Amino acid sequence: MIAADSAPSVSESDYATFIEQLNQFGLELGQKQAAANGLVDKNLVYSPLSASYALGMTYAGARGTTAEEMQKVLGDSFAAGVFHKSANKLARELASRVHTRQDGPGAPRKLELSLADALFVEKSFGLAPAFLELMARDYDSGVHREDFVTAFEPARMHINTWVAEQTHDRIRDLLPQGAVDDSTRLVLVNALYFYGSWQTPFTADGTRDAEFHPLSGASVQVKTMHAQQSLRYASGQDYALVELPYDGGKLRMTVVLPAQGKFESVRAQLSAAWLKTASASATPKTVSLALPKWKIVAGSFSLRQ
Repeated sequence: MIAADSAPSVSESDYATFIEQLNQFGLELGQKQAAANGLVDKNLVYSPLSASYALGMTYAGARGTTAEEMQKVLGDSFAAGVFHKSANKLARELASRVHTRQDGPGAPRKLELSLADALFVEKSFGLAPAFLELMARDYDSGVHREDFVTAFEPARMHINTWVAEQTHDRIRDLLPQGAVDDSTRLVLVNALYFYGSWQTPFTADGTRDAEFHPLSGASVQVKTMHAQQSLRYASGQDYALVELPYDGGKLRMTVVLPAQGKFESVRAQLSAAWLKTASASATPKTVSLALPKWKIVAGSFSLRQ
């Protein structure tokens, strides 16, 4: 049994490059998804981290032309093994930021983030020991043996149960009926769960209806959270950017607001370099913030294209 590497050795320069490449991959993925899935004028929510880890695990078992193409897409310009060690280091750094505390009145304040990976393998199907060792060492991934040949439906339900447990029941039916059958040999699953209390919570009395302008045309009235806070803020010719810290200050949400009529052009220029430059120019300022309330509902779309 191979133990997970709890202290992966990666140079600072390699790790910084890995993070930059991951950001670039994630932003490019968003651009491609919007075009490929007909979402250019619709809301799109996805996790570049999950996609990167799932592809990284698959990449570890790839060879030949497949490996070469995945290496290019994922931005692996490192010596052998460094990409996977960097993925391990990032997962552990994110996990180290998790905390729970009580604020003055006794209300719980917490930040939860868990990244879970698993392989569900047909029981008669063999996997190379070196691949299994890398999965355990750098992705902390367990292997579940399933009977896909004669009991693929119970296997599907087992996978969905595992995902539901890892996401606190937020995702209950990841694999719909028909997603696996008797030809399935391997299912690789990545689950990401996040819950974050704001460092400065929005108040109920600061939430009221306000005008919102969707791309589809006519403006609508939506519940909008209002606050005046000292936040890191930056602006350019066609955008404004603000960073909203979560409790503890070690994670934050970056919100980019395009200027009126500039949504498409701002989205088109999003890249790791653009975001890095824009964020670097942010400085603390008193910001009058109006943020629409929203709810994320788990959906699905194909990344195949």
